[in-house]
Amino acid sequence: MASFVVVLVISAWIVDIRGVSLTTATSCTDNPFLKCSLLTPEMCEQDCVANALCPGFCNTCRRKCYHCDAVDRPEECHNKTVCQLNQVCIVTQTFTESLEEKFRLGCVDKSICMNLYGSIQSRRSISFDGGCCDHNYCNKHDPDVSTVVPITEKVTTPVASPLDLCRDIDANFCAFGGTKECYISCFANMCPVTCKKCVPQGTLQCLSCPEVSSAQECNNTKVCKQSEVCIATETQNSEFQRKAKLDCVSRAICDHLNLTVVETPGTSSTGHVDGYCCNTSNCNSQPLPEPETTTLPTTTLNPEANPGCPMSFQRCPHNFHKLHNSCYLFTNDKYTFDAASNYCHHLCARPVIISTTEEGQALTQHILQDHNLVGPFWTDGIRKHEHTHWFWMSSNHDVMNSLFVDPNSVHHGECLIFGRETSSQLAHGGHFYADGRSCYGSYKTICEVILN
Repeated sequence: MASFVVVLVISAWIVDIRGVSLTTATSCTDNPFLKCSLLTPEMCEQDCVANALCPGFCNTCRRKCYHCDAVDRPEECHNKTVCQLNQVCIVTQTFTESLEEKFRLGCVDKSICMNLYGSIQSRRSISFDGGCCDHNYCNKHDPDVSTVVPITEKVTTPVASPLDLCRDIDANFCAFGGTKECYISCFANMCPVTCKKCVPQGTLQCLSCPEVSSAQECNNTKVCKQSEVCIATETQNSEFQRKAKLDCVSRAICDHLNLTVVETPGTSSTGHVDGYCCNTSNCNSQPLPEPETTTLPTTTLNPEANPGCPMSFQRCPHNFHKLHNSCYLFTNDKYTFDAASNYCHHLCARPVIISTTEEGQALTQHILQDHNLVGPFWTDGIRKHEHTHWFWMSSNHDVMNSLFVDPNSVHHGECLIFGRETSSQLAHGGHFYADGRSCYGSYKTICEVILN
């Protein structure tokens, strides 16, 4: 009689379960834009991870079970249902009013299974005349009569939230999702540093905008990596307008730009570009230093020939090299742009004008063949001020765009150099590229004489 009472009680519990149609149930999969495999099983103790982000990885999906009220054998049950959260599958022996043996299958709360059988087995096991299991469709078979060793339900202590700790739950997991997933509140709470919900103590945060008119317009921040500092530097947009670029960079980049890392930015810049590097949070919110005004060299646009020079040349002067219809002298000494022009005029020549792609290729080949000719070299090219076109000073003709790798990304400066600083600086046309430099820089020069 005692056995009969227990079976009726179990039946009553199962009768109360309402199955959910598989056609209307929400699929239980991990967020496809995250890589849950990067997490450890311990991280599934966070409800947000287990139930919202990675239910598949954490094995917290709603169980799918067979559901029948009365069948002769469990194998004859083909109806399927989706359990509620915290429910598992159950199969139990029961009896009709005429005491005919039947089997009932469905879903049941985990707590009920713990009370009845003392555990939930990964493979279905029973005590007395029924059993629970915790895998999809595991309640298909006839329950065996066996003894189950009771276990105590795991007692968990509250887990500190990554947001409370101001620490991403996992750096690689959060980086894989990136800021594009921060609109999901659960992800943002698990990745508060990535989503900029907090700044870890001792970590540097900087403004980060690729192109703004002023630092005050930048509303985006970025947590820098270890050893990085903040930078604000001048850049240009496609219309040659002065813009500011703000970001985190390594100290090596600041050194390369000759920008000293400071705590508080000043109003002037001594670097190769207008800007500054600093090492306190959001310190790159200060305005850029104003660009210095550069005075053009005093050389006239069309210098008169040296009075002692011949009216024309039939052959190359001493130490000049003939390439096509011109003669060229490559200096070893370095000069400012103005001094280089005067030096060439003293030799009855002028700084080189590269009029055609073929001339640029010929000069390139000559420089490559002579390992002593390491440039770059001053040319005759200038521009009146930044963001204007380049032209040849002696002829007033425009410099052809093919001399530049990208005319929109020329360095600052009003005087034009040509040649190599490394062995790989060739433009797409097969010649070295031209670039801008300060007219007061010190470089070698190429003097040119045109043959008649």
